[in-house]
Amino acid sequence: MSTTKNPNPDSGTPGRNLRAAFVTLYDASDVNMMSGTGYNISQSFLRNGLDIEFIGPLKRQMNPINIARHGVNRFLFRKNDHPQRDPGFLRHYSRQVEARLRERDDIDVVFGSGGLPVSYLETDLPLVIWTDCTFANLLDYYGKYTNLSKRTVRDGHAADRNLYQRCERAIFASQWAADSAIQDYGLDPSRATIVSRGANVPTVADELELGALIEKRPKDRCVLVLIGVDWERKGGSIAAEATRELNRRGIRTELRVIGVDPVFDGPVPEYVTPLGRISKSTPEGLARFTQELGSAHFLIVPTQAEAYGIVYLEASAYGVPSLATRTGGVPSAVHEGVNGFLFERDDDGTKYADTIEALMKDQDAYRGLALRAYRDHLSRTHWDVVGQKAISVLQQAADAAKGR
Repeated sequence: MSTTKNPNPDSGTPGRNLRAAFVTLYDASDVNMMSGTGYNISQSFLRNGLDIEFIGPLKRQMNPINIARHGVNRFLFRKNDHPQRDPGFLRHYSRQVEARLRERDDIDVVFGSGGLPVSYLETDLPLVIWTDCTFANLLDYYGKYTNLSKRTVRDGHAADRNLYQRCERAIFASQWAADSAIQDYGLDPSRATIVSRGANVPTVADELELGALIEKRPKDRCVLVLIGVDWERKGGSIAAEATRELNRRGIRTELRVIGVDPVFDGPVPEYVTPLGRISKSTPEGLARFTQELGSAHFLIVPTQAEAYGIVYLEASAYGVPSLATRTGGVPSAVHEGVNGFLFERDDDGTKYADTIEALMKDQDAYRGLALRAYRDHLSRTHWDVVGQKAISVLQQAADAAKGR
């Protein structure tokens, strides 16, 4: 367990007298893990005055029986199986956390960045988790959570039921996730709080710099960018259809694709530019990623399944409006008319093209939307703002525990 102190303990910021055990499966001090989300949460906590005891990475349990069951379900019964949902597997994580907690007597609250490592945690300390989905959200929604084995379904529900019955507070990135915890697992609504995730990219300095960035965007064509690792799930074919339709209408349009190879029956159309994977884990990669994102007119990700979508928040940090699907937790990331627009899952590319065409022909409306997206980021999805909100929940949990 490593201790990280608040660098400015007398700042008067929220949480300055609070010490939290920060639990993750991975190393949360490593910006390269989990797209930097755990790292950015911890850093926002520290900047906002919270003292942190890092607990993680945690060791996995290698149980031969568990592995054998996984093999039987997957290869004999042809079922998707998730052995990491097994109670023994999860208790192995919890026992490690409990052992670390016994080493300290000055922890006020336990914070789980995700629920898995604390699903079966036994402690007298108040527990707060922060997640973007429940197991019930995932079930039959994402491809790898369809056709599940009976044991995975049973174990997944059991772990979440135990988690939400025992946690003092639960923070959710979306209303979609909060509603599931309340309805599917009996979480007391008074213990649920919605707090957005943050954008895992540097923020444009101010509105003056943002205005210059918008003005640099091409005037002779529309640039769309799609970011993701799964062409079909992220709606790549819909984005390509929108691009083709805009070109048909006489609006020169290019679709730039980051992270995944586009999939077409024939050659990749000339209006689609594959950029490959751009890693944000290096200064060079981050600079290129933000340059590509900031130079686009729109982020278009017509995803068919999404727990939240941090990429939409990253677009807002550069005043790039998002075009997304009304599914999963996306409506909590993209607010209609504020930082983008939402479409139905069965909408085709022409619906997206209609919105893009209208905004490209009305530059004042476009600039207004881009500015609103940036302001929404500053007020709602900047990590420092996000950290303050989350710390207030941690404080509520600690105060509630002391009051009992």
